[in-house]
Amino acid sequence: MSILTTTKHINQRLAAKIPMKVSLWDEMLFAMGPTLETAARNFSVVVAKRLTVRNYGGVSLSTKNSSSFTINPPTEVVAELKSW
Repeated sequence: MSILTTTKHINQRLAAKIPMKVSLWDEMLFAMGPTLETAARNFSVVVAKRLTVRNYGGVSLSTKNSSSFTINPPTEVVAELKSW
């Protein structure tokens, strides 16, 4: 699957307001799991970088050692997403 096709699938899910799940692996589970769980409960916007993206009848996102997360970054896009 190409990056453009994957980006298209992710954009379609965002446009349809369908939440996406991210699988946390190894140390990332313990390092970020509780923080991300709290963010989800508070309906926060979470920006993820350097994830593994696969297509299994939808989009599958998984962490790797270089993955990082930012919760509610101060951008106009976040304000727009929170207004959904």
